[in-house]
Amino acid sequence: MQNSGQLSPAQLSLLKNTEFIHQKTAALQQINLLLQNFQQVLSPLVLEQQAHELKNIQVATPKISKGENYLGLPYLVLDYPAHFATPSIFTFRTFFWWGNFFSFTLHLQGPILDKYRDALLINASQLHQSDYYLCINDSPWHYFNDSSNYKQASSFSENEIKGHLKERKFVKITAFLSIDDYPLLAQLGRTHFEKIMCFLI
Repeated sequence: MQNSGQLSPAQLSLLKNTEFIHQKTAALQQINLLLQNFQQVLSPLVLEQQAHELKNIQVATPKISKGENYLGLPYLVLDYPAHFATPSIFTFRTFFWWGNFFSFTLHLQGPILDKYRDALLINASQLHQSDYYLCINDSPWHYFNDSSNYKQASSFSENEIKGHLKERKFVKITAFLSIDDYPLLAQLGRTHFEKIMCFLI
């Protein structure tokens, strides 16, 4: 018979702990502020890119989304710059996942990926020599970092990377940041944005 509402001692203690909820709310508000600040740091770079690499792409208003249940844990997402027009997707997504990490991901899909595919192939050697990760999952909407979802670019051969870039219906290039290193979010995020965008030139 299934447990019919029987709480464990740990669950009961948590339910009576209002301080945890207050601290959780305050912590997520601080992460939101970090993402807002990062968006402001990116803004002049994005405006510059719109005259060059992002020319003819309609960049959406920056947006921070949040939720409580990505694989059971809270998360926040900044999509900027971003263009979502099914089936085309172009976004630089900054993702915070409670208890795990921050990540910075360039997500290309559909006709926009086709627009940049040749440039990605030309830069396959530089991608191969980088510390970035490539998504190998069949779904573009997973962000956990394990061997079923991500593979480090340097662990591919250069020909394997070219094959990956040629064949995929979406491409995600990702870097990870430890939660302990949160003060470096804007600085390292800017660096990753600049480096990853170079793969599109």
